[in-house]
Amino acid sequence: MSKKQIQSEETKKKFAEAAKILFAQKGYKGTSIEDIVKLAGGSKGNIYYHFTNKEGLFMYLLEEWDREFNSQWEEKANQYTTIEDTLYALAEHLLDSNSNHPLTKAADEFFDDEWDNSEVKEMVDAYITNHIASIRKMLEKSMEHGELAKDDSHMLAIILEAMFEGLSDISKYSPEEPLTLYRKAIHTLLNGMRSR
Repeated sequence: MSKKQIQSEETKKKFAEAAKILFAQKGYKGTSIEDIVKLAGGSKGNIYYHFTNKEGLFMYLLEEWDREFNSQWEEKANQYTTIEDTLYALAEHLLDSNSNHPLTKAADEFFDDEWDNSEVKEMVDAYITNHIASIRKMLEKSMEHGELAKDDSHMLAIILEAMFEGLSDISKYSPEEPLTLYRKAIHTLLNGMRSR
C-alpha cells in the first residue's frame, strides 16, 4: 500500500470514528456532515470522497459492526458442544451486541428513515443472508452428529433467523427479560410444546 493510500485509509477511519461518536450521542437524524467534519477535521469533500453521503457513512459503520459481531462470534462458537448451548450463546451474543453497541439507537432511527432506500435494502438482505448461512452451518453440523434429525437446514435456518429478529423487536416491549425470552424460544423450538 502506498503512502497516499495509507493516508486515505487513515482519513476514512478518522471520519468513521468521529461519526460513530456523534451518531451515538446525537442519533442519526441529529448528526450532520458538518458536525462530523467539525469533530474529525478535514473537509466535506473528504467525507463525500470516502462515503458519498451521510447514509453511506452510516452504512459503512453498520457493516463494521456486523464484521465485528461475526468475528467475535466465530472466536467463541466452537466452545459449545450442543446445538442448544450454541444457540443460547448466540442469543446472548446478539443481545449483548444490540444492547451494548453505541449505534443501536441510531440504527433503529436509520432504518426507520432509510428503509425505502434500495442500497439499505440490499445491505439488510446481505446481512440476513449471511446470518442464515451461518445458522445453517450450525444446524448441519448438529445433524451430521445426530443431535438433530435430518431436515431442510436452509428452511430451519430461516425460521431461526426470523425468530431471533422477531424476538429482538418484541423484547423491546415485553416485560420479560430478553435473554429469558430467547432461551424459552430456543428450548421450545428444539423440544416442542406438545405434552409427552
